Amino acid sequence: GVQSLDAYGCAQVPQAIAAAGAIVAYLEKMNVKLLSLLTGLRSYATTSYMTLDAHTQRNLDLLQGARSGSVQGSLLGVLDRTITPMGARQLRRAITQPLLDLAQLEARLDGVEELYESPAMRSRFTMFLQRLGDIERIAGRVRQGTAIPREALALREYLQVIPQLQSLLRGCNALLLAELADFLDACPQVGALIDKALTRAGEEDEREDDGRLIRAGFHAELDELIASIHDSKRWITSLEARERERSGIKSLRVGYNKVFGYYIEVSRGKVDQVPPDYMRKQTLTNAERFTTPELKEHEARVLSAEERIDEMERSIYADVLRQLGVYYPQLIATAGAIAQVDVLLNFAEVAAHAGYVRPVIEQSSTIEIVGGRHPFVEQALDGDTFIPNDAHLEAEHEARIILLTGPNMAGKSTYLRQVALITLLAQIGCFVPARSARIGLVDRIFTRVGAEDD
Repeated sequence: GVQSLDAYGCAQVPQAIAAAGAIVAYLEKMNVKLLSLLTGLRSYATTSYMTLDAHTQRNLDLLQGARSGSVQGSLLGVLDRTITPMGARQLRRAITQPLLDLAQLEARLDGVEELYESPAMRSRFTMFLQRLGDIERIAGRVRQGTAIPREALALREYLQVIPQLQSLLRGCNALLLAELADFLDACPQVGALIDKALTRAGEEDEREDDGRLIRAGFHAELDELIASIHDSKRWITSLEARERERSGIKSLRVGYNKVFGYYIEVSRGKVDQVPPDYMRKQTLTNAERFTTPELKEHEARVLSAEERIDEMERSIYADVLRQLGVYYPQLIATAGAIAQVDVLLNFAEVAAHAGYVRPVIEQSSTIEIVGGRHPFVEQALDGDTFIPNDAHLEAEHEARIILLTGPNMAGKSTYLRQVALITLLAQIGCFVPARSARIGLVDRIFTRVGAEDD
């Protein structure tokens, strides 16, 4: 146990501790394996993130369009140019958790700006991220002991990209990008163990008949069993030669298939020459297949060895996963850092392609947008031009509200959503669709939009 919960940031919130304890107890009761995926506690404070209730998220079409019921026609649909699965999940979280910390926002915007200003750097980051898969999910399955060999082998490949990504990040001027390099860990022990233990056969969904999952030299007892199977092939060759000589049938052959096992095949014209101890096993159009007590005994030994090999490989592989699971915290931290890089790169790509600008964010009650555009209405115009418009709200000068009137379909709801979305984009650290924007930090957004006329 621990003496203090100060390090978890929840010592002063007993209700959060009780809730966490209840969740852990429930997981322990329902699925003990899930507990191995818990690496720490992190308290959630409404003072850290903008409050967005479900009604507001729906009215602003943050994650799915009201009409489409999918990401099409949503803010997520406009923004999502992420490359990795971790980045895609992080983007969804970012959209629903805008920041209230000015320093964190400036750090994000600095990172986005550096990437925005350098297409060559964006291209290099894209190249590395395209070589990465879902490290986060694979790490979870490794920790739970459910990862298939193909995933373990893929993890090794992904980790080989990390040193190059680290080097690129350390060359960045933006502090956040440079700091993210420190959270990346190539986990060389993971790659070394996978290289030592697993063959490339695990990359296929179904291994070839003679393909083995565990690499030769990794486990002595397994190697001995496999060697005995190879000796069996020599024994079959010897048996075939002996039976040809004993029976006088030169065309006799010993074979094997998965349905009938081992057999001695004799052409139909030579059946009358078979020795009396041959027992008929299968009749074909032009041949008969037999077995003998000696061949049946050998078959039993081989099948027993095959079963033992398969059982041993499963056991060895499970042990390999347990050893790899030790590195779960490092793998999860690496996946998290990759996700952040992906999101920042994503924001820079969107800004570069859609003509977004860096907002000025400050501790004030001012919202000043010049030449603002609705992010996904302008994208849906299909060749037409969105007419930009301004917005100015400032509590200190009695401009706390805008009273907007007009006929149906005049764009009132679009304007309301546009101001809210530009404010939200600024507070997730993204550039915004405007000629300029000065945004005072907003702690929550409320909407009630009756129309769906975007």
